[in-house]
Amino acid sequence: MKLPSRMIFPLSLLLLLSICGTANATTYFFNNTTINSSYSGEGVIGYTNAADLANKTNGLSSIVELVTGGSISGNAAIYNNSTLDVSGGSVAGNLSSNDTGTINYTGGSSNALVAYNNSIVNLSGGSTVSDVDAFNTSIVNVSGGSIGGALISADASTLNYTGGSAALKLLVFNNSTFNIFGTGLAADLVSASTSYETYTLSGKLEDGTDITGQSLLIIDPTKGKFTLNDVAPVPELSTLLGLGCFTALGGLAVFRQSRLFRKAV
Repeated sequence: MKLPSRMIFPLSLLLLLSICGTANATTYFFNNTTINSSYSGEGVIGYTNAADLANKTNGLSSIVELVTGGSISGNAAIYNNSTLDVSGGSVAGNLSSNDTGTINYTGGSSNALVAYNNSIVNLSGGSTVSDVDAFNTSIVNVSGGSIGGALISADASTLNYTGGSAALKLLVFNNSTFNIFGTGLAADLVSASTSYETYTLSGKLEDGTDITGQSLLIIDPTKGKFTLNDVAPVPELSTLLGLGCFTALGGLAVFRQSRLFRKAV
């Protein structure tokens, strides 16, 4: 049977798509947007189209939220001075901040979390399948969350580690600084050469996470560095309440004694 000519092209196109697959689309998020549904392909925050992204023109400082029910099947990146607040949902690929953007990551999941340029990443919850990375002159603050890979500082970045857990090593490259905050912190030198130093850490992070046995590797110790910063533990609420009651009772006792003294006189 001979097919009508008008059907030949559509069938050829379907055959081509079945062989090559469909190209991943890119969704551009801008203005005040909440991502609460599923998007296939890549996600870009801070530009409205591919041409502006390629030429770095007409950039926007957007505020976007990724919440429970929202998902991006590929990578996602923020640009310019945009802010992405992640409280739920997922990014199947890598999630990155660029330029002077900020990612506040309190929940949800992604494959990896990466900071470039002068951007900031604040990780306090949620999870990543693999690494959390700081590059260029970015700042990454990790106070919680579950990191499935390594925690890495590179170039001239700064990484501040006060809580959360990393499944693999802590890595320090180039001229970066890796600051660790907690109580009872110590680092034992395990092995060293002119090109690297390996330490085993002990103690607890500021949030109480025990990092005893965690490995820290510095590549080129003449440049990169890490610091251990002991922070006074915050008293529990029950302790504060008990102290307040004790202080109040002590003051009452002094007041009663002063009244008795005045009566005696």
